[in-house]
Amino acid sequence: MRPRALEIDELITLLETEHAKIRSALVELHRLLEAGKLAEATDIIKAMDETLIQHMLDEEATLLRAVIEAFGREGARESIEVFQEHVEIDSLIKEMKRSITAVDVDPIVISHELSLLLNSHFLKEHASVFPCVREAERRLAM
Repeated sequence: MRPRALEIDELITLLETEHAKIRSALVELHRLLEAGKLAEATDIIKAMDETLIQHMLDEEATLLRAVIEAFGREGARESIEVFQEHVEIDSLIKEMKRSITAVDVDPIVISHELSLLLNSHFLKEHASVFPCVREAERRLAM
């Protein structure tokens, strides 16, 4: 898998669209889990995982690189911290997949944790990371 070859504004627009799709998928995932439709819930989480892998790759390879290039590591610290959440997100996705077939973990609880984490993460990206990336792009173009 490779980062998508898009201009930063196009990529941010695509990432924000994916945020909305993932939020909708989380709602559907929770509904399916509550209804006991585990096979359909598994399909949702697998598709979400594939989307998030590409999504995180794009953010780290393209957006974070631009921020570090424009502001240095210290200036990119906030963006780095937000993107470090990708490790926790990936871990929770794996836990979600496991919980659907495990008897020792409630998938509805994991689904709720995943929703909270992703919604918080997306908010941070929208409020601080994406504006920082746009400023980095502006500076790098000078």
